[in-house]
Amino acid sequence: MVTRGAIEQTAKIVWEAGKALGRWRGRPKLRIEKIYVQNFGAPLEPSKRYLRRFVIATVRNVGKRTALRCMGYLYSQETRQEEFKLHWADTPYTRARDTAEPVDIVAGETRDLDIAFSVGGKVDDITLAREDTFQSSPTYHAVVGGETLQTELARESIIDMKSTGAWIAIPIALRRPVYESQAYLKPGEYDVTVKVQPNLEGEGDELKLKIISEVAWDKLDALVYES
Repeated sequence: MVTRGAIEQTAKIVWEAGKALGRWRGRPKLRIEKIYVQNFGAPLEPSKRYLRRFVIATVRNVGKRTALRCMGYLYSQETRQEEFKLHWADTPYTRARDTAEPVDIVAGETRDLDIAFSVGGKVDDITLAREDTFQSSPTYHAVVGGETLQTELARESIIDMKSTGAWIAIPIALRRPVYESQAYLKPGEYDVTVKVQPNLEGEGDELKLKIISEVAWDKLDALVYES
């Protein structure tokens, strides 16, 4: 004989299962909608501007709840390291080498994720000053946004404006794109995977593409592989 208690227990289990199914169906879902390439003017100092060319992914939350603390990653076997944390547009450039700011993406809204970039403009847009030295390879300082940066590779390893190649768009490279960076992409083609993922709850997305780094900064491009 089925007791009233058993019926109530079964109903509770069904109710809880229905709620869990509703939460699963309404979870945040990130989708990479498109990849595009565009040139932007960016401030080097408050009174100066220069050009950068970006490969960008537009990411939409097609779920029913806000996707919290979303991160973007680039993976490749053809770069100096296998994993990079990518920069979301309109977030600060951090100084840390392996850090990127997460973002929240409201249901139905989009955010742009920077994948790669190149640098163009005029060499006069950056202040270079030779340091007194007896070394065979002179040292140069570059003043960027009030911060003094130093390298042993002379002019060619500072942002020489109209740079050769490109960089993976991690925050520290955006802040200081020097050729010895782990994120530097010398001219060539690179097969990469871009992945976006909420940090707490929800479904992410990924795609495979080819980044085409060129000698000319304004020829940076990307091709998406068909899934």
